Amino acid sequence: MRKLLALVHRELLAYFSSPLAYVVLTAFLFINGYVFYLIVAFLNDPRTQAMAPLKLIFGGTIFFWLFLLFVVPVITMRLLAEERRTGTLEVLLTSPVSEGQVVVGKFLAALVFYLFLWAPTLVYVAILASHATIDYGPVVSGYLGIALLGSLFLSI
Repeated sequence: MRKLLALVHRELLAYFSSPLAYVVLTAFLFINGYVFYLIVAFLNDPRTQAMAPLKLIFGGTIFFWLFLLFVVPVITMRLLAEERRTGTLEVLLTSPVSEGQVVVGKFLAALVFYLFLWAPTLVYVAILASHATIDYGPVVSGYLGIALLGSLFLSI
């Protein structure tokens, strides 16, 4: 287990030491900020149905799906290719870890980074909760669905 955690820690350091992670995070938050603006504009309409705005943030817009199709490959495409390019793949595979531990460690690091992308969007829920009553069941299940959908796409 310690070897797996060491691999996850190593990959997370590699993510956050490259500028690509910050570019992805900035673009992701920009798109989600725009979607949040759409939610607020939608809530200002008096014809709004109850809890209908949650569909916007949890996959109800084309922005969510297009950006997900671009973010997941950016997160995962460098996992093994960077090791091969720098020549550290041979060192990693000859170290006392199995190939399965390497793959699971890289997957878990990508999943942690993906969840880190979604963590700042909890501020949007807090902002909405301070101005309106929110049913937290759909919000929690929406975030759980996003985490599971992300783990599905990351594993593919």
